[in-house]
Amino acid sequence: MPVVTFLIPFTGGFLFFYVYSKIYDRLPKLKIKSLQLFPSVKIMISGKIFHLHHWLGFSILLVISIFVEGGLLGYLVTKGILTGGAIQGLFTPKSFKIIYDSTD
Repeated sequence: MPVVTFLIPFTGGFLFFYVYSKIYDRLPKLKIKSLQLFPSVKIMISGKIFHLHHWLGFSILLVISIFVEGGLLGYLVTKGILTGGAIQGLFTPKSFKIIYDSTD
């Protein structure tokens, strides 16, 4: 049963972010000065854009969840969603480019 409890959310997280990546360019931008919060987290500093990809954020949360026993991060379902989202993000073309020039 724990395998199913992990695999179903894993698949859901993977598919959600697969669909999300297809409509990403059509989503509205939520930006406050040099900080963009939606549809992705980007920070502009000195003409450079630092992009926090969802796979990177999910990977950090997944590592934290290993050490957390209670709360939302402690659930196997949450770990499945985080793992699925992180793995899907590694398949996007620009997944490893984190720093951009503001002219890109």
